[in-house]
Amino acid sequence: MKKVLYIMILFTALFTSCGKTTEMYDVHKKIAEMKGYTSNAEIEIVGSKGTSIYKVKQYYLSPDKVRIEVLEPDFIRGKITIYNGEKWIIYNPLINQKLQVKESKNSEEFIYLGVLQKSLLSGEEAKFKYANRDGKDYIEIKATIPGGNKYRRSVVLYVTKENYYPVFMEIYDDDNNVVVKVKYSDFVYDGNINLSLFKLD
Repeated sequence: MKKVLYIMILFTALFTSCGKTTEMYDVHKKIAEMKGYTSNAEIEIVGSKGTSIYKVKQYYLSPDKVRIEVLEPDFIRGKITIYNGEKWIIYNPLINQKLQVKESKNSEEFIYLGVLQKSLLSGEEAKFKYANRDGKDYIEIKATIPGGNKYRRSVVLYVTKENYYPVFMEIYDDDNNVVVKVKYSDFVYDGNINLSLFKLD
């Protein structure tokens, strides 16, 4: 009887482990093979002088194109930030002018803008596990930010267990305080994203 019970426990453990491994592999693959996405995002930035909240529309096209349109607050509504794979282009509606920046900035900075940086979230350093937040179950992806500083050290992304849709992301400092929080909505994987979005004529 004890032997049968032991075998049953062993099979249960193996089955549970395999299920978990498969799910983690699937979410890793989903992000690693992501061609692009569109999403609305609410970005909360915690600073020494208080908290700022922005609502934006994000467009991402792998491997290195991003467009962010500010929806709120009203005083910068219509501001557009683009990285086209070579340079940053910023349109400021207040002065109706474009600014182009040809510095060494690249896709490594996407994460600071609340954009899902797939090379980071699906890289070798990324760690996957189950997590419960506010009574809901998620898959948690955690990674250390390459070249980060004491104010921006690590990032955690929470995705749904059902379809691996990002729900929210948090960036932590060295003291494990949340300094940036991003909530995603209307997220669409690999939608039709026109290359013209990454130009400002």
